[in-house]
Amino acid sequence: MKVGAVDQGWAAIIGAAVGAATTGGTAWASTKLHRRQIRREDYLAFLDATTRVEVAHAKLVARFANERWPLDTPLDAAEIDQYIVDLKSAVSTVRQTLPRVYLAGVRRVMGHASYVYAAVLLVEALAEMCRREHMTSALPGVLKADYRKASRDLEKGMYGFARAARGKV
Repeated sequence: MKVGAVDQGWAAIIGAAVGAATTGGTAWASTKLHRRQIRREDYLAFLDATTRVEVAHAKLVARFANERWPLDTPLDAAEIDQYIVDLKSAVSTVRQTLPRVYLAGVRRVMGHASYVYAAVLLVEALAEMCRREHMTSALPGVLKADYRKASRDLEKGMYGFARAARGKV
């Protein structure tokens, strides 16, 4: 036997070990990449739904919190009802995507998602209250301030969520 020569049996064992390690490493990396892709899709679905809430909310704010209303034009009940239907649809989508964000298991992102969800629920409650009570009268200043605060909270929450999610995908 020559010095430095490797027996065929040992070569097979070493080759199998290297192959197993490579396959295991590839499988691990592939699984991690797949989980990351799913988490990214869940985060994007949540952000898309909250963006829809933000758009519907902005339309309602523009109508209810207009300083010149009711001098400009009276509120159109059908228009407001459509905005609220759009808002409720978006809120429902947020409600459906939130558990997927929680199941991703990233605590920091979950905290931001909870903040956003609370802002979404506030927006929905304000819209319903304004529809019930202020179709024929101007909004009180306090309610206008609440509407604007809800807008800021929603925007702040979405920004925080996106920033936290970006760090985890």
